[in-house]
Amino acid sequence: MKEHCNNHALRRTLPGSVLGTSLPIWLKVQSGQSSIIRFSRYTNKYDKRLRWQNGFQHQASVCFLCMQILIELRPYVSLDELLVSWCFHLHDVPEGLLGRDVLAPNKTEKDDLDEYSAFREHFSTLDKTVWVAMHRAYLLQTALKVPRIFPKDARKIANDLRRHKYFEALAFQGIQVMDYLYYAEECATRNVVEVLEDVASSALPQLDQIAKKLPGFTKTVWTPERRAYFERYIQRVPTSRRRL
Repeated sequence: MKEHCNNHALRRTLPGSVLGTSLPIWLKVQSGQSSIIRFSRYTNKYDKRLRWQNGFQHQASVCFLCMQILIELRPYVSLDELLVSWCFHLHDVPEGLLGRDVLAPNKTEKDDLDEYSAFREHFSTLDKTVWVAMHRAYLLQTALKVPRIFPKDARKIANDLRRHKYFEALAFQGIQVMDYLYYAEECATRNVVEVLEDVASSALPQLDQIAKKLPGFTKTVWTPERRAYFERYIQRVPTSRRRL
């Protein structure tokens, strides 16, 4: 019995002392995301007609698209692929920490700040060199529109990324929006077209802007054929419902 108690005490104390500050973060990144149901506006309405996608599934799907699209873009533009990939691994971690997913059209700068603060609270305890790299990668997602209410040091990094990693920021946004379209297209195959109509109406102008600025995007990702296909769905959407 005494040996069992000692072993139990070791299991409680040894990992923290041996693995350092990364252990609680290692645990945290595995919690919360499985209970985050994305596109809840539609899953609440259509229930079992749709496949419910949780936070972990989104991370898997968008990381797959990230790898595919970055490789496809290689003949046209040289990107910091590691930075973009790391951002996708980190960008939604705070949703799991906070236990929520705010729909894109409803998201405010305050929501972004809450998520950033949760990320910073947990990850800033890591070794400085690790934190600096992860902090920079996380902030790539804010580089195209730097939140004014972010802390000064975070805004400085985001603005620096906008100046020096602009194509990477565009690639991140383009891949993220394409992932929304992929899920919406899946919903359409399940005879729920409303999701695709709404997502396409928001995605099209964003992707059109990226296509003007990111070399190779119209050749590999936002091709004329794909754009024409998704544009058909926008034409059926009332103006009042044109949002993601």
